[in-house]
Amino acid sequence: MKRVMLTGGTGFLGSWVCAELIERGWAVRILDIQPKAANLDRVQRGLSGRVEMITGDIRDPQAVLSAATDCDAIVHLAGLMTVDCAADPVRGLEVNLLGSLNLIDAA
Repeated sequence: MKRVMLTGGTGFLGSWVCAELIERGWAVRILDIQPKAANLDRVQRGLSGRVEMITGDIRDPQAVLSAATDCDAIVHLAGLMTVDCAADPVRGLEVNLLGSLNLIDAA
């Protein structure tokens, strides 16, 4: 079975993408800094262990590299929204740009 690493997989959009990936036969490894239990519960219901949850930060290159190990694909949905970036531009840069670069390096 093919495995995909999904960042932001317990957010609103990520949880729906996770469900679709599972429906299409993928095993999913979620890397998320702050898992949202309600969304994850909906995804994991009846999935017989096809979802692996890793708590980690995309700003941490080692966490990203470790989570990407043995994955056939990466779907990147983690990030800060515009309003959060406006409130803290440095954090926005770290998460949205440097985090994405860590994923590119891990791929």
